Amino acid sequence: GELNVAETAQTLMFYVHYDGQPVDPEKWTQSLPFKPVLRPGKLEPGFTDPKPISLPLPNKIFKKDWRIYGRSTSDDKAPIIAILTALDALKDAGIVLKNNLKFIFEGEEEAGSANLMSVCENNKKLLESDVLFICDGPVYYSGDPTLYFGVRGITTIEITLYGAKTSLHSGHFGNWAPNPATRLVQLLASMKDKNGEVTVDGFYDTVIPLSEQELKALRSIPPYDKKLKQQFGFAESDGAGKTLMELIQYPSLNIRGLSSGWVGKQARTIIPATATAAIDIRLVKGNDSKDMVRKIIDHIEGKGYYIVKKDPDQQIRMEYPLIAKVTGREGGYRASRTSMDLPVSKRLIKALSRNPDQNPVLLPTLGGSVPIYIFADILKVPIIGIPIANYDNNQHQSDENIRIGHLWTGIETMASVIMMEN
Repeated sequence: GELNVAETAQTLMFYVHYDGQPVDPEKWTQSLPFKPVLRPGKLEPGFTDPKPISLPLPNKIFKKDWRIYGRSTSDDKAPIIAILTALDALKDAGIVLKNNLKFIFEGEEEAGSANLMSVCENNKKLLESDVLFICDGPVYYSGDPTLYFGVRGITTIEITLYGAKTSLHSGHFGNWAPNPATRLVQLLASMKDKNGEVTVDGFYDTVIPLSEQELKALRSIPPYDKKLKQQFGFAESDGAGKTLMELIQYPSLNIRGLSSGWVGKQARTIIPATATAAIDIRLVKGNDSKDMVRKIIDHIEGKGYYIVKKDPDQQIRMEYPLIAKVTGREGGYRASRTSMDLPVSKRLIKALSRNPDQNPVLLPTLGGSVPIYIFADILKVPIIGIPIANYDNNQHQSDENIRIGHLWTGIETMASVIMMEN
C-alpha cells in the first residue's frame, strides 16, 4: 500500500509481517491461542493468574501493565496496529503528512519468506524508497523507544556421531563399546572455553568492527544485565564480564538441542547408537555462512573425525573409528548493518529524540536474525529496525503477549517516524 504526498517528498517504506508461528494449544494457558484475551498483568510460568478480564467500556482506562495474550499479538501484528492507529490519530488531529509512505505487509515471514525475493525483484520501481523500516522484534529491556541499525544472520547445522549399529546393553558392553553421547559432549566442549568464547580456529576473524559512532551508541546503552539475570534466574553470565549488548555484536555458536538414547521414565541402561546436536550459528557483518560452517567442520576433522553427509555404511564404519555426519540448511543468510552516520539515520534519530519523555536506545545490531538482506541486495536501500514489542513477550512460544504500555509507546514512535523531517 502507499500514501503519496508529493514527488519531492522523501519516501518512507514500512515492512511488517502479520503471520505467526504454529501453536500447540495444550501448552497455552488459554485454550484458543488465536483468540486474544486481556489479562491485568503478566503470566508467570506455571501459573494461570491473572485471569482474563473483559475489555473496559469506552472512555475507561487501560492500564500500561495489562497485556493482550494470543499468537502473533507481538510478533508481528502489534506494529501494524501501531502504524494504522498513528495514521488515524494524525488525521484526526488535522496534521498533514509530509512524507510519502509505502507499506509491505507479508504473510509468509515465519515460513521463510519464500516469495518475498521474487516480489522485490519484479517490483523494484514500485518499491523505491529513501529508507526501509523493519518493524519487528522487541524494544530494549528498559522499554524505551528503540532503533536497531543491523541484524545478525543465521545458519544451522546438525552433528551426529556414531557408535555401534544398534544400542547395546551398558552392563554387557560398557567400558568396551564406544559411546557416541560421551564423544559428542567432549567434541562440543572443545568448541568453547569456560567464558563461552568460541575456540574454533578463525571463528571471529571476518568480523567487521563497529564504527566510532556505533561504539559510542553502544557505550550509551543503559546496562540491564543484573535485572535480566535476576528475572531469568541465573547468577553468572558468559562473556567474562562483557555486557549482553557487547556480546551480541559478535558471532555466536549455540547448542539448541541434544538427542541420544532416552531420559526420565523412558531411560534404560544402554549405550546409545547415535548422538546428535542441533546447532545455530548467529552471524554478524563480515561473516559468510558457508565459511563459518566450514570452520566448524575443520574443527571436527581436527579432532580426528571422518566427515560424512549421510549415515555411514558398513565399509565406512569398519574403516574409520571416529565418524561425524554434518548436515545443515543450505546457505542460511548473512547479517546486515546500516551506518548510523547516514543523513536519513540522523534524521530518524532526531525525530525520536524530540519527545522529552523518551530517550531512544540506538542498537548497532539486534540480537535476533531477520532476512533483510533480501531488501538490501535487491532494493539497495538503507534499512533500519523499529521494534515496539516488550522483550518478555514470549515470542515464538506459548502465551505470547503484547504489553499495553509498549503498544501505546509504539503508536507514538510510529507517529514520530511518519512525521520525520526531510
